[in-house]
This record gives sequence, structure tokens and C-alpha cells, in this order.
Amino acid sequence: MPFLAVDGAHGYTVSLNKMKSGIAISFRRMKAIAVNGDGKSAQLDPGLTNGDVVRGLWRINKHAGEFAKSSLGGDADGSALE
Repeated sequence: MPFLAVDGAHGYTVSLNKMKSGIAISFRRMKAIAVNGDGKSAQLDPGLTNGDVVRGLWRINKHAGEFAKSSLGGDADGSALE
């Protein structure tokens, strides 16, 4: 059965409209941010939006550096946390 993994909902309606039959699996409630022991990288849950990441890191006095990669619906790499 075809499925659609839904992250922070970016492009959700466009992708869902293209699916003829199947199920959508929502990750919207998975929004944890865990800074790794080195303090320079983090684990990001798939339901986070960019805004969630910025606000979440700000609350713990961190921010994503200029070269950090964050891609909704794909890899999330906070390897440049400051």
C-alpha cells in the first residue's frame, strides 16, 4: 500500500493530492530537540518546522550556525550549533 510520510506539513496538500490511494502517516506531533553531548550537534524529530527549531534552540541558548543544514522532509543536521 502506498504511503505518504508527513513531517511539519510543508507541501502536504500538494503531495496528498497526487496520491491516488494509500495512507498518510503524520509526524506532526514528533517535535523533540535533543542537543548532543558535544553541544555542537542535535537530534531533530521529523515533525519540526524551521520555526520550531529556531524557537526550541533559542530557549536553550543555542542557535543554528550559518552553515547548519536543515531540510524539512529530509535530513536535519544541526552540526553547527552555537
